[in-house]
Amino acid sequence: MMKFCSCCSHPAEYSVISVVSSVGVSKRLQKCSPAILYCAECLQKLSKHEHGSTNKLLEAVNSAYTALTRRLTERSASTETVERQ
Repeated sequence: MMKFCSCCSHPAEYSVISVVSSVGVSKRLQKCSPAILYCAECLQKLSKHEHGSTNKLLEAVNSAYTALTRRLTERSASTETVERQ
């Protein structure tokens, strides 16, 4: 199935996914951002900070970061509950 660039609607050639990981915690947690599709030209512009699609990539990273933070908070809360019992 043909997929298209998220910026210009040309055929996509690349998929960019960010991985956000916790560090210094046992049982490391990781979350991936949604994939952002790019054609070669738009990815090159993005790498040179010439493209408005940077916002889409930042939103994807923020989404992964938010999900990871939520999981770390939930883990911390459940650990505190177990320690109190």
